Amino acid sequence: MNKKDELNKKVDASGSEKLKDKYSEMEQQYEEVKKQAFEPQIQGLEQAKEKEEGQINQPMH
Repeated sequence: MNKKDELNKKVDASGSEKLKDKYSEMEQQYEEVKKQAFEPQIQGLEQAKEKEEGQINQPMH
């Protein structure tokens, strides 16, 4: 393998590692944004379910 090929291989490996790191970082950020976006909806559904269950469990007069 000549010097140019060796250098290209090193650059490709280095770039690949950087991309993997960046992808991992972006994936973590995406999960955090997704959690922030859907958590209020989930809490609202839980509250609605609790309210509905409370109405069902109350004795009728």
